Amino acid sequence: MSQKTFGPSRLAGYLLLSSITLSQAQTLIDVSFPEGTGTNPTFLEIDNGVGDNVWTQETGVLLSATSNNSTAGAASDTTIDFTTLGTDSLTLSMEVASVSGGIIANGIFMGFQRRINDGVGSDLWNNLPVSFGLVMPGSAAVANGVRVVGIGGNAGTGRYQGSNYGVATLASIQDGFGMVLVVNSAGWELTLTGLEDLDANSITGGSGAWEVDGINSWSGFLNDMRVGASYQTPAAGGELTFSSINLTSGLAGGGSPLEILYLVREQNIEDPGVTVTWASVPGSDYSIDYSTDLENWPEVTDSVTADGETASFTHSFLPSNPELQNAPKVFYRIRVNP
Repeated sequence: MSQKTFGPSRLAGYLLLSSITLSQAQTLIDVSFPEGTGTNPTFLEIDNGVGDNVWTQETGVLLSATSNNSTAGAASDTTIDFTTLGTDSLTLSMEVASVSGGIIANGIFMGFQRRINDGVGSDLWNNLPVSFGLVMPGSAAVANGVRVVGIGGNAGTGRYQGSNYGVATLASIQDGFGMVLVVNSAGWELTLTGLEDLDANSITGGSGAWEVDGINSWSGFLNDMRVGASYQTPAAGGELTFSSINLTSGLAGGGSPLEILYLVREQNIEDPGVTVTWASVPGSDYSIDYSTDLENWPEVTDSVTADGETASFTHSFLPSNPELQNAPKVFYRIRVNP
Protein backbone atom coordinates (compact mmCIF):
# COMPACT_ATOMS: atom_id res chain seq x y z
CA MET A 1 0.00 0.00 0.00
CA SER A 2 1.32 3.41 -0.96
CA GLN A 3 0.87 6.21 1.56
CA LYS A 4 1.55 9.92 1.61
CA THR A 5 1.81 11.94 4.81
CA PHE A 6 0.65 15.55 4.85
CA GLY A 7 2.10 18.01 7.38
CA PRO A 8 0.44 20.99 9.11
CA SER A 9 -0.53 22.82 5.94
CA ARG A 10 -2.40 22.31 2.68
CA LEU A 11 -0.69 19.74 0.47
CA ALA A 12 -2.04 17.96 -2.61
CA GLY A 13 -5.44 19.47 -2.02
CA TYR A 14 -5.97 18.20 1.53
CA LEU A 15 -6.22 20.63 4.44
CA LEU A 16 -5.76 19.93 8.12
CA LEU A 17 -8.80 21.70 9.52
CA SER A 18 -9.46 20.96 13.16
CA SER A 19 -12.86 22.06 14.36
CA ILE A 20 -12.09 23.44 17.79
CA THR A 21 -15.08 22.74 19.98
CA LEU A 22 -14.76 24.71 23.19
CA SER A 23 -15.48 23.07 26.52
CA GLN A 24 -16.52 25.46 29.29
CA ALA A 25 -16.13 28.27 26.78
CA GLN A 26 -16.36 31.85 27.95
CA THR A 27 -17.88 34.48 25.70
CA LEU A 28 -15.75 37.62 25.77
CA ILE A 29 -17.38 39.58 22.94
CA ASP A 30 -20.65 38.84 21.16
CA VAL A 31 -22.13 41.78 19.26
CA SER A 32 -24.56 41.90 16.34
CA PHE A 33 -25.22 44.74 13.94
CA PRO A 34 -27.05 46.88 12.91
CA GLU A 35 -28.27 47.09 16.50
CA GLY A 36 -24.70 47.14 17.84
CA THR A 37 -25.73 45.29 20.98
CA GLY A 38 -24.68 42.13 22.76
CA THR A 39 -22.09 40.97 25.28
CA ASN A 40 -19.27 43.52 25.80
CA PRO A 41 -20.17 45.16 22.50
CA THR A 42 -18.38 48.51 22.66
CA PHE A 43 -15.65 49.29 20.16
CA LEU A 44 -13.55 52.45 20.34
CA GLU A 45 -12.78 54.56 17.30
CA ILE A 46 -9.17 54.95 16.15
CA ASP A 47 -8.39 58.36 14.71
CA ASN A 48 -5.29 58.48 12.54
CA GLY A 49 -5.60 62.23 12.18
CA VAL A 50 -6.26 62.07 8.44
CA GLY A 51 -9.76 62.93 7.28
CA ASP A 52 -13.04 62.57 9.13
CA ASN A 53 -13.18 58.83 9.66
CA VAL A 54 -16.05 57.41 11.69
CA TRP A 55 -16.85 54.19 13.54
CA THR A 56 -20.59 53.81 14.26
CA GLN A 57 -21.33 51.30 17.02
CA GLU A 58 -25.04 51.02 16.21
CA THR A 59 -24.54 50.06 12.57
CA GLY A 60 -21.12 48.37 12.62
CA VAL A 61 -19.79 50.68 9.89
CA LEU A 62 -16.19 51.84 9.49
CA LEU A 63 -16.45 54.94 7.32
CA SER A 64 -13.32 56.18 5.59
CA ALA A 65 -13.17 59.89 4.74
CA THR A 66 -13.93 61.21 1.28
CA SER A 67 -11.25 63.89 1.22
CA ASN A 68 -8.05 61.94 1.90
CA ASN A 69 -6.43 58.55 1.50
CA SER A 70 -7.32 57.69 5.07
CA THR A 71 -7.68 54.69 7.39
CA ALA A 72 -10.74 54.14 9.58
CA GLY A 73 -10.26 51.87 12.58
CA ALA A 74 -11.85 50.59 15.78
CA ALA A 75 -10.74 48.37 18.66
CA SER A 76 -12.73 46.62 21.39
CA ASP A 77 -13.19 48.23 24.76
CA THR A 78 -12.71 44.72 26.15
CA THR A 79 -9.06 43.71 26.58
CA ILE A 80 -7.68 40.17 26.35
CA ASP A 81 -4.86 39.01 28.59
CA PHE A 82 -2.84 36.62 26.42
CA THR A 83 -0.34 36.09 29.24
CA THR A 84 -2.87 34.09 31.30
CA LEU A 85 -4.43 31.97 28.55
CA GLY A 86 -2.35 28.87 29.26
CA THR A 87 -3.75 26.04 27.13
CA ASP A 88 -6.90 27.94 26.23
CA SER A 89 -7.76 28.74 22.65
CA LEU A 90 -9.26 32.02 21.45
CA THR A 91 -11.80 31.83 18.63
CA LEU A 92 -12.50 35.12 16.86
CA SER A 93 -15.37 35.25 14.36
CA MET A 94 -15.97 38.40 12.30
CA GLU A 95 -18.64 38.65 9.60
CA VAL A 96 -18.45 41.46 7.06
CA ALA A 97 -21.77 42.32 5.43
CA SER A 98 -20.33 44.52 2.67
CA VAL A 99 -17.40 46.68 1.59
CA SER A 100 -17.68 49.74 -0.63
CA GLY A 101 -14.94 51.70 -2.36
CA GLY A 102 -11.39 50.71 -3.22
CA ILE A 103 -8.62 49.35 -1.00
CA ILE A 104 -5.17 50.93 -0.75
CA ALA A 105 -2.04 50.90 1.45
CA ASN A 106 -3.08 49.59 4.91
CA GLY A 107 -5.96 47.77 3.24
CA ILE A 108 -8.21 45.67 5.48
CA PHE A 109 -7.14 44.27 8.86
CA MET A 110 -9.27 42.10 11.17
CA GLY A 111 -7.78 40.45 14.25
CA PHE A 112 -5.97 41.10 17.51
CA GLN A 113 -4.13 44.31 18.28
CA ARG A 114 -3.29 46.77 21.06
CA ARG A 115 -4.55 50.31 21.66
CA ILE A 116 -2.06 52.29 23.71
CA ASN A 117 -2.31 55.90 22.55
CA ASP A 118 -5.97 56.68 23.28
CA GLY A 119 -6.90 55.65 19.77
CA VAL A 120 -4.79 58.26 18.01
CA GLY A 121 -2.61 57.71 14.94
CA SER A 122 -0.19 54.93 15.78
CA ASP A 123 -2.90 52.71 17.27
CA LEU A 124 -3.50 51.26 13.80
CA TRP A 125 -2.52 47.60 13.33
CA ASN A 126 0.47 48.19 11.08
CA ASN A 127 2.08 50.60 13.54
CA LEU A 128 1.50 48.66 16.74
CA PRO A 129 3.64 46.01 18.30
CA VAL A 130 1.87 43.60 18.64
CA SER A 131 -0.92 42.79 16.14
CA PHE A 132 -2.02 39.65 14.31
CA GLY A 133 -4.90 38.76 12.00
CA LEU A 134 -6.33 38.71 8.48
CA VAL A 135 -4.66 41.25 6.21
CA MET A 136 -5.54 42.37 2.71
CA PRO A 137 -3.03 45.17 2.12
CA GLY A 138 -3.80 47.45 -0.78
CA SER A 139 -0.13 47.89 -1.56
CA ALA A 140 0.14 44.13 -2.16
CA ALA A 141 -2.26 44.17 -5.12
CA VAL A 142 -1.01 42.26 -8.13
CA ALA A 143 -3.48 43.87 -10.56
CA ASN A 144 -6.45 46.19 -10.56
CA GLY A 145 -9.52 44.69 -8.91
CA VAL A 146 -7.76 42.04 -6.80
CA ARG A 147 -6.14 41.86 -3.38
CA VAL A 148 -3.72 39.40 -1.81
CA VAL A 149 -5.25 37.65 1.22
CA GLY A 150 -2.96 36.60 4.05
CA ILE A 151 -2.19 36.44 7.73
CA GLY A 152 -0.06 39.20 9.18
CA GLY A 153 0.40 42.08 11.54
CA ASN A 154 3.26 43.61 13.49
CA ALA A 155 5.69 41.55 15.53
CA GLY A 156 7.50 44.53 17.06
CA THR A 157 9.98 44.63 14.20
CA GLY A 158 7.61 46.07 11.62
CA ARG A 159 4.64 45.10 9.53
CA TYR A 160 4.66 41.66 7.87
CA GLN A 161 2.50 39.32 5.83
CA GLY A 162 3.44 35.79 6.80
CA SER A 163 1.34 33.76 4.37
CA ASN A 164 -0.46 34.26 1.08
CA TYR A 165 -3.71 32.32 0.81
CA GLY A 166 -4.69 33.60 -2.61
CA VAL A 167 -5.64 36.71 -4.53
CA ALA A 168 -9.27 37.74 -4.01
CA THR A 169 -11.34 39.69 -6.47
CA LEU A 170 -12.45 43.08 -5.23
CA ALA A 171 -16.02 42.08 -6.12
CA SER A 172 -15.98 39.10 -3.73
CA ILE A 173 -14.58 41.31 -0.97
CA GLN A 174 -17.25 43.93 -1.54
CA ASP A 175 -20.02 41.30 -1.45
CA GLY A 176 -19.05 40.47 2.14
CA PHE A 177 -17.07 37.63 3.70
CA GLY A 178 -16.50 35.77 6.95
CA MET A 179 -13.43 35.01 9.05
CA VAL A 180 -12.84 32.59 11.91
CA LEU A 181 -9.39 32.88 13.51
CA VAL A 182 -8.40 30.37 16.20
CA VAL A 183 -5.18 30.97 18.14
CA ASN A 184 -3.47 29.12 20.95
CA SER A 185 0.08 28.60 22.18
CA ALA A 186 0.82 26.19 19.31
CA GLY A 187 -0.21 28.43 16.44
CA TRP A 188 -3.29 29.53 14.52
CA GLU A 189 -5.93 28.45 12.06
CA LEU A 190 -7.71 30.87 9.74
CA THR A 191 -10.93 29.86 7.97
CA LEU A 192 -12.39 32.19 5.34
CA THR A 193 -15.73 32.12 3.52
CA GLY A 194 -17.07 34.27 0.70
CA LEU A 195 -13.76 35.19 -0.94
CA GLU A 196 -12.95 34.05 -4.49
CA ASP A 197 -10.06 34.41 -6.90
CA LEU A 198 -10.27 35.32 -10.58
CA ASP A 199 -11.06 31.69 -11.47
CA ALA A 200 -13.98 31.62 -8.99
CA ASN A 201 -12.05 29.32 -6.65
CA SER A 202 -12.79 29.79 -2.96
CA ILE A 203 -10.01 31.26 -0.79
CA THR A 204 -10.30 29.29 2.44
CA GLY A 205 -7.32 30.31 4.62
CA GLY A 206 -4.79 28.04 6.28
CA SER A 207 -2.89 27.30 9.49
CA GLY A 208 0.58 27.73 10.88
CA ALA A 209 2.90 28.04 13.85
CA TRP A 210 4.40 31.02 15.62
CA GLU A 211 7.83 32.50 14.84
CA VAL A 212 7.78 31.50 11.16
CA ASP A 213 8.37 34.05 8.38
CA GLY A 214 8.70 36.93 10.82
CA ILE A 215 5.43 36.16 12.60
CA ASN A 216 4.89 36.91 16.29
CA SER A 217 6.05 34.62 19.05
CA TRP A 218 3.27 33.52 21.40
CA SER A 219 5.09 35.17 24.30
CA GLY A 220 5.00 38.45 22.36
CA PHE A 221 1.25 38.82 22.89
CA LEU A 222 0.63 41.00 25.94
CA ASN A 223 -1.99 41.47 28.63
CA ASP A 224 -3.80 44.34 26.90
CA MET A 225 -4.67 42.93 23.49
CA ARG A 226 -7.98 43.88 21.85
CA VAL A 227 -10.07 42.85 18.86
CA GLY A 228 -9.52 45.42 16.13
CA ALA A 229 -10.32 46.25 12.53
CA SER A 230 -9.31 48.92 10.04
CA TYR A 231 -9.91 49.87 6.42
CA GLN A 232 -8.03 52.28 4.13
CA THR A 233 -9.60 53.69 0.99
CA PRO A 234 -8.64 56.12 -1.77
CA ALA A 235 -9.82 59.72 -1.57
CA ALA A 236 -13.24 58.68 -2.91
CA GLY A 237 -13.91 57.00 0.47
CA GLY A 238 -15.82 53.88 1.37
CA GLU A 239 -17.40 51.77 4.10
CA LEU A 240 -16.65 48.42 5.71
CA THR A 241 -19.83 47.14 7.37
CA PHE A 242 -19.84 44.34 9.97
CA SER A 243 -22.79 42.08 10.72
CA SER A 244 -21.30 40.39 13.81
CA ILE A 245 -18.17 40.05 15.94
CA ASN A 246 -17.72 37.17 18.40
CA LEU A 247 -14.82 36.14 20.63
CA THR A 248 -14.76 33.09 22.89
CA SER A 249 -12.09 31.61 25.13
CA GLY A 250 -11.94 28.08 26.47
CA LEU A 251 -10.37 24.65 26.51
CA ALA A 252 -10.74 22.42 23.49
CA GLY A 253 -11.44 18.70 23.54
CA GLY A 254 -12.40 18.61 27.22
CA GLY A 255 -8.99 19.68 28.51
CA SER A 256 -6.44 20.00 25.74
CA PRO A 257 -6.35 21.71 22.33
CA LEU A 258 -8.18 19.72 19.66
CA GLU A 259 -5.76 19.62 16.76
CA ILE A 260 -5.45 17.52 13.63
CA LEU A 261 -1.85 16.33 13.65
CA TYR A 262 -1.49 14.86 10.19
CA LEU A 263 -3.23 13.18 7.28
CA VAL A 264 -2.10 10.07 5.43
CA ARG A 265 -3.51 9.55 1.97
CA GLU A 266 -4.11 5.87 1.27
CA GLN A 267 -3.23 5.57 -2.41
CA ASN A 268 -4.18 1.91 -2.90
CA ILE A 269 -6.29 1.95 -6.06
CA GLU A 270 -8.65 -0.67 -4.68
CA ASP A 271 -9.17 1.11 -1.35
CA PRO A 272 -8.40 4.84 -1.63
CA GLY A 273 -8.99 7.20 1.27
CA VAL A 274 -7.42 9.36 3.96
CA THR A 275 -6.38 8.50 7.52
CA VAL A 276 -6.91 11.41 9.92
CA THR A 277 -4.94 11.57 13.19
CA TRP A 278 -5.65 14.17 15.88
CA ALA A 279 -4.75 15.10 19.46
CA SER A 280 -7.38 13.57 21.74
CA VAL A 281 -8.46 13.08 25.33
CA PRO A 282 -8.64 9.41 26.45
CA GLY A 283 -12.24 8.29 26.75
CA SER A 284 -13.67 11.16 24.69
CA ASP A 285 -15.94 10.49 21.71
CA TYR A 286 -15.40 12.26 18.39
CA SER A 287 -17.16 12.83 15.07
CA ILE A 288 -15.46 13.48 11.71
CA ASP A 289 -16.83 15.53 8.82
CA TYR A 290 -15.46 16.25 5.37
CA SER A 291 -16.10 19.02 2.84
CA THR A 292 -15.08 20.03 -0.65
CA ASP A 293 -16.33 23.63 -0.40
CA LEU A 294 -16.17 24.57 3.33
CA GLU A 295 -19.94 25.07 3.25
CA ASN A 296 -21.41 21.57 3.25
CA TRP A 297 -20.04 19.11 5.82
CA PRO A 298 -21.27 15.50 5.42
CA GLU A 299 -20.49 13.34 8.41
CA VAL A 300 -18.01 10.50 7.96
CA THR A 301 -18.51 8.96 11.40
CA ASP A 302 -19.91 9.94 14.78
CA SER A 303 -18.40 7.17 16.88
CA VAL A 304 -14.63 7.32 17.40
CA THR A 305 -13.64 6.78 21.04
CA ALA A 306 -10.08 7.78 21.90
CA ASP A 307 -8.03 5.40 24.03
CA GLY A 308 -4.95 7.63 24.21
CA GLU A 309 -3.63 11.13 23.60
CA THR A 310 -4.03 10.64 19.84
CA ALA A 311 -6.79 9.04 17.83
CA SER A 312 -7.05 8.01 14.16
CA PHE A 313 -9.73 7.13 11.66
CA THR A 314 -9.53 6.12 8.00
CA HIS A 315 -12.08 7.64 5.66
CA SER A 316 -12.41 5.11 2.83
CA PHE A 317 -13.71 6.75 -0.34
CA LEU A 318 -15.19 3.52 -1.67
CA PRO A 319 -17.98 2.65 -1.95
CA SER A 320 -19.71 5.76 -0.51
CA ASN A 321 -17.57 8.67 -1.82
CA PRO A 322 -15.95 7.71 -5.15
CA GLU A 323 -16.06 11.36 -6.27
CA LEU A 324 -13.39 12.26 -3.69
CA GLN A 325 -10.71 10.26 -5.50
CA ASN A 326 -10.26 13.12 -7.98
CA ALA A 327 -11.52 16.05 -5.89
CA PRO A 328 -9.16 19.08 -6.12
CA LYS A 329 -9.57 19.78 -2.39
CA VAL A 330 -10.93 17.83 0.56
CA PHE A 331 -11.19 19.35 4.04
CA TYR A 332 -11.59 17.53 7.36
CA ARG A 333 -12.77 18.65 10.75
CA ILE A 334 -13.06 16.92 14.11
CA ARG A 335 -15.86 17.49 16.62
CA VAL A 336 -16.06 16.45 20.26
CA ASN A 337 -19.34 14.66 20.95
CA PRO A 338 -21.32 16.02 23.91
